[in-house]
Amino acid sequence: MSHPPVPAPTSSPRWYRRLVRWLALGALVLVAGGAALALYLSTPLAAQQLSRLLTRSLRLPVAIAAVEPRPGGVVLRGLRIGNPEGFPAVPLATADTVTIAPRWLALLGGGRDFRRIEVDGVRVLLARNRSGEWNAAALRKRGGERKPAAELTIGELAVRNGAVAVEGRGVTGINLRLRDFSTRGNTGSQLELAFADAGGSRFRLTGSLRPGPAPDLDLTLLAPAVALTPYGTMLKTRGVSLAGGTGSVRLAVRYTGGLLQGTGDAEVRDLLITTSAGRLSPFTGRVSLAARYEPARDTGVVESLRVELADTVRLRATATVNRLRTGRQFAADIAVGDIDLGRLSLLLPAAMRRDAEVGGVLGGGRVHVAGDARRVSELSGGVTLRDGAFSRGKRPFFHGLTGSAALAPRDGGWGVRGMLSLPRQGESSPLERLDLPFSLSLSERLALRGGEAAPLAARIFGLPVTGGLSYRPTDPRPLSLSLMVPAASLAALAPHLAPFGIRPAGGSAILALRVTGRNARELEGEISGVGRAVSGEARGREVAFHEGVLRTRFAWAGGRLDASGECRVGGARLDGRPGEARFGWHLVGRTVTLTDGLFRLAGTTVVPGRLSLAVGYAEGLPAARRYPLVFDLAEGTVKSGAGEAAGLAASFRGYVNVMPGERWIEGSGAASARAVTLRAAPLGAPSARFSLGRGTAVADLGGSVAGGALSGRLTLDPRNPGEGGAFTLGLREGDLATLAPLLSGTAAVLPTGGRVTVAAEGTFVPATGATCRLEVGARGVALAGSGGKSVLNGGGVALSAAIAGEKATIREATVSLGEGVALRLRGSVDHAWSPRREGELSFSLPRTTVSGIVDPLVNALPRAIQEATIGGAVAARGTVAITGSSARAEGAVTFDGASLDVASQRFTVSGIGGTVPFSLLLGPAAPRRTPTAHSFTKENYPDLLERMRKAPSGGESLTIGSVRFGSLELGETVLHLRAAQGVTEVVSLRSSLYEGALLGTGFVAVQGGLAYGADILVNDLSLRRLCDAFPKIKGYASGRIDGVVSLYGEGQGVAGLVGFTDLWARESRQEQMLLSKEFLQRLAGKKLRGFFFRDDRSYDTGEVSAYLEGGYLTFTTLDVSHTNFLGVRDLSVSVAPIQNRIALEHLFGAIREAAARGKAVRADEPPAEAAPPQTEFQWQE
Repeated sequence: MSHPPVPAPTSSPRWYRRLVRWLALGALVLVAGGAALALYLSTPLAAQQLSRLLTRSLRLPVAIAAVEPRPGGVVLRGLRIGNPEGFPAVPLATADTVTIAPRWLALLGGGRDFRRIEVDGVRVLLARNRSGEWNAAALRKRGGERKPAAELTIGELAVRNGAVAVEGRGVTGINLRLRDFSTRGNTGSQLELAFADAGGSRFRLTGSLRPGPAPDLDLTLLAPAVALTPYGTMLKTRGVSLAGGTGSVRLAVRYTGGLLQGTGDAEVRDLLITTSAGRLSPFTGRVSLAARYEPARDTGVVESLRVELADTVRLRATATVNRLRTGRQFAADIAVGDIDLGRLSLLLPAAMRRDAEVGGVLGGGRVHVAGDARRVSELSGGVTLRDGAFSRGKRPFFHGLTGSAALAPRDGGWGVRGMLSLPRQGESSPLERLDLPFSLSLSERLALRGGEAAPLAARIFGLPVTGGLSYRPTDPRPLSLSLMVPAASLAALAPHLAPFGIRPAGGSAILALRVTGRNARELEGEISGVGRAVSGEARGREVAFHEGVLRTRFAWAGGRLDASGECRVGGARLDGRPGEARFGWHLVGRTVTLTDGLFRLAGTTVVPGRLSLAVGYAEGLPAARRYPLVFDLAEGTVKSGAGEAAGLAASFRGYVNVMPGERWIEGSGAASARAVTLRAAPLGAPSARFSLGRGTAVADLGGSVAGGALSGRLTLDPRNPGEGGAFTLGLREGDLATLAPLLSGTAAVLPTGGRVTVAAEGTFVPATGATCRLEVGARGVALAGSGGKSVLNGGGVALSAAIAGEKATIREATVSLGEGVALRLRGSVDHAWSPRREGELSFSLPRTTVSGIVDPLVNALPRAIQEATIGGAVAARGTVAITGSSARAEGAVTFDGASLDVASQRFTVSGIGGTVPFSLLLGPAAPRRTPTAHSFTKENYPDLLERMRKAPSGGESLTIGSVRFGSLELGETVLHLRAAQGVTEVVSLRSSLYEGALLGTGFVAVQGGLAYGADILVNDLSLRRLCDAFPKIKGYASGRIDGVVSLYGEGQGVAGLVGFTDLWARESRQEQMLLSKEFLQRLAGKKLRGFFFRDDRSYDTGEVSAYLEGGYLTFTTLDVSHTNFLGVRDLSVSVAPIQNRIALEHLFGAIREAAARGKAVRADEPPAEAAPPQTEFQWQE
């Protein structure tokens, strides 16, 4: 078997083998190089070298934390670009990761072609240094130095979670996607950008763009809901802030074929604008714009601009600007619709608007303006005002105000001329009439060259006002204002001041104001006024003055006001009380000082000395400001009547704090008086230190009052003064004698010695009064009456009381008159400080000697009591019921063995024992007389005698062992007493006198004064014993006496005593009715002999009747007679009609002297011969 032949192998060409070897070698180099590059990039050295490379390139510090290779690209982690020198150390830009995926072949060929660039977590902080340079300026400078680079192509650029801040404000949440970007415009690019502002509002920018030689742009920005509050912080206007509200924005921009066109609109809804005056009403506005710009022609056209604010202000405008980059030649037409001022005023803050209402229509019309960057070449238009009105509350200030203003060429520039006019209003309108022409002069660039508003002719508050305002820049003081009120009757102000309680009735005034200045920030002027013969009422009080003068000069410069002036009011009267006032004052910056002041009204004079008040500039944040406050008073004096406080001084250092809805003063100060006097007698020198805070005010008292140490503390919450506060007050070891001037003229007795200590602690509320504990202690008390006569020595007081509003309670009070004598008081009074007071006090005097009470008071007692010998013991108890201005005192006084011996008066009382009740009505009512229950006649005497013998013996009883007055002597006397309703009544009186009996009743009443009375029956009194008691008339007469004595008196002394007496004689088995012959001879005035005068004579009638009035006892009947068996009167003794009265004081004096000097006339010893006396009786035979 045969095989076919095998062909011989053929060899490859040599070039082919070489190519394969080179390709294999190149692949090996590329693989090895890529592996080496990946290995290098994974080392820290790559990040360090790349950071140094970028630092040299950008000339800014650049740091990269790490470089990581990725399939098809590389990742830079922790990229940080620092700020240039002179800026904060914070970085200019940072990025979490930067992923770069180039097209490697193009990159190796020198091109700039990237498939994708992705930046994640980028943060850019743009800021300026002190020189105003931006930190990003270095990047712009570096970019300008480079030569034009090759085309840059990016397939896709993505930015995620980016943020850009410009000086603290910026946007966050930046997400950008840019596709097919080419710097030479070879491809069209699609742009999608979204970000959020500081308030979280989202914005979206979409569209297309094509850079390059023939650029093309079509972008739209949309923000359907934008919160406006964050943008309030961007306002640079002082005192204005934004809050609340939302808005929307739409803006479309297109550039193609060399024409830039744009349309857009924006809307604001419910925006709250807050100014220093308060918050405006929610604000709404809309703006729409359509415009175009042709760069080739440098011409811009505003095709339409519409502005609408709060549905009130509507503005439309069109404009054209040529040579926008150079000369800026422009022409604009502006149309403003009618503006309702009433609706516009509703936008004002409520605090500014309050209850004010504004009315009227402002007609805008059309304004045409044209010119260039250097001047305005055309200007025309005007504005009108119709039916202008203003009112506050329900009171109109004016209505029907009209005005107009028009633009016109003037003196190579432009001028505005206008007029404000108000027709005559009613007298109730504050602005009754107004005519004010005005004009303005403007330059070609609309700069103000001058202006004038004159002459002013107005009637304001019923007073004529003239003047004017002008501004002339060429004058040394360009600004000038003058206002003048010529002599006008102030009665015209009455309707306008009546709501404030002020009603001028007469007088005239002249007022003038003159102001000049370089500008509104540098002014000086003068205010002067003179009022003469002014009279009227102010809040119901009559006010008048003869002349008042006010002069003030002021200067305002650099935000500071300096002023000085004086004020004088002479011949003033307030409710008929004369007065005057004058003072000078200076204001330097924020400090006002009062000097040379004097204020006098009736008997009160105030001299403030030097008084200054300074309020500093605000400190702190706008929401919490505080103003420094300084107050000083030195050498002040206050005089009122006989009192004076001299050397008054006060100071305060603190702040006035102002926060929204709250104001308060904080700080500390002191006040003192060098001397307080009354009727030239020093009372003390009190002082106080006080501090004020947000919720507390504290005052610590000190100094001296009445020679003692004053102490105390007052605390309250100044934010709620109606809630009151707490206090402690004390006076230690005060001298009572220094308090005498306080009581002089009102008290019957005054303190002349002693020390007092007072302590009080509690709380007070203005609406209800004080609630406190009061302790008073006094020792060594000395009192003196009128003329300095001592009344009490060595007295004392211990008081423990409580006050609760209008209720005063005496827990325990002790008044001591001396050793062993202590009067104790307890009780309470409601409404103690008002006429409706009502309450009850109880008192008690433990058993003590009568002399123990009398001795401390001896100097205040009558001289006879001072010389008397007093013995026994006494005790007392009772209550005092208080109602209004009256009081009823009821109680009882108990005597035990009391006695009184007045030797000089021949008066002795002894053996006093028992209880005396009493009832006293103290108050303004007149004394009340208790009517007698008996009608006394001789015929009903037996019945009255029997009734009094059976008189009730109930109630308290008082027994008097004996009463001796001269030769008169009563036996044991028993009184039964009762007391009620202001009357102490003697129910029955039983006593004996010269073998006879005294029976009676009586009373003592105290009600606005003293009233007393007694009705006494005399029964079976021995006339013989009565005559025997007086030695000089011993044995003169005999018989038994019956009769009545009735007395009534008011006040002290005998002048107010009235009454009557009827006495008659009768025979009894014990005693016949006889007259001695000595008595008859003495009546005849001579010695008689004969049958009739040999023995004593009998008489069958003996009667005496008299009445008491005006301090005199007047006899109406004195009949001693005898009728014989023949019916013939053979004896008669009667009173002489012209000598029938005797002074009661003389009668008492005669009784006192009779016991010491009288002698009996015996039958065997006739009286000595003497001239017949001037008798008060006449003898009839």
